[in-house]
Amino acid sequence: AVITHNEADCIARCLDSVPFAADKLVVDSGSDDNTVAIAVAHGARVVQQPWLGFGPQRNFASTQALHDWILVLDADEYLSPALADELVRRLPELMASAAPAAILRRSTVYMGRPMRWYRPSVGERLARLQHRGRSRWSDVRVHESLQFAGRAPHFEAPFNHANNPTLPHKQLKVLLYAELKCRDWLEKRKPVRMWQAPFVYGLAFLKDYLLRLAFLDGWRGFMIAQTAASRRLRRRPVARHIDRSFSFRAWWAGIAAAALLGAALFWITPFNAAQALAMAAIAGATGTLGELVMSALKRDAGVRFWGNTSSVTGAVGLLDRVAPLCFAAPVFFHSVRWYFQLKD
Repeated sequence: AVITHNEADCIARCLDSVPFAADKLVVDSGSDDNTVAIAVAHGARVVQQPWLGFGPQRNFASTQALHDWILVLDADEYLSPALADELVRRLPELMASAAPAAILRRSTVYMGRPMRWYRPSVGERLARLQHRGRSRWSDVRVHESLQFAGRAPHFEAPFNHANNPTLPHKQLKVLLYAELKCRDWLEKRKPVRMWQAPFVYGLAFLKDYLLRLAFLDGWRGFMIAQTAASRRLRRRPVARHIDRSFSFRAWWAGIAAAALLGAALFWITPFNAAQALAMAAIAGATGTLGELVMSALKRDAGVRFWGNTSSVTGAVGLLDRVAPLCFAAPVFFHSVRWYFQLKD
């Protein structure tokens, strides 16, 4: 079973990697490209379902399957020939057992090349083969997991994940996933502690870059560690934005966190520590003003969000995120130019 939204570039490879499947099910959430036509051409049965969130969408897909045992893949994932052979060989025994699920090993191809050292991308163990009567996906908007009781056998050959063909694609995905994750936080009444922001980013980066060996994968390892840390950081300001209207307490906390982080990273800028702190504070303050301008315009226009409201994750208002950048960038540029007395 595969859930899709505008996956025309990769759905064929995914479906073709499971030639042994008795029923190739695709649950689509309103794709406006050729995803559905390509899926049908490659032997899939397509069911339409408006987006519910990752966990609920997968649970819906399990109700539409024709058989109890379901192999779950994302559209950008595909089986290796070795795993396809292993599944054909071991599936009869698995299906005759009382196991609730089976664990598969995933290898990641990041920005065109396999990750060799970064631990979460090398041999990541995931429950992706499920018996729908003995397991269920967690009801969360993003980062869902298969829940079951009992032991699950492991398959050794890997399946592949073609993760993010470009860096902009990755950054947009981080923004969308951060918004979905913090919506789950707010429903659980989890507090947003903005003072933790600089520590969250720094510790998360060091964990991935050093402890999880991302540095051994070169520049791609640096980028994956940086985006992973950014994802954890962005949950906090986005959660605050979703939860309530602007407050000066949150504004000062955000500016202070940005200034401290800027000062801590002065060594990768042309500024000294004090200059980096000041420039980061300017960028944080003017970015918030840009957000206020956007909020005023939306209020006068009578709209809640500007941007695509039917994205695969269900996140909305992506274009709203441009306002702080557009407001802060020229102020930052002219502040630097004035301070250093730069000329054309």
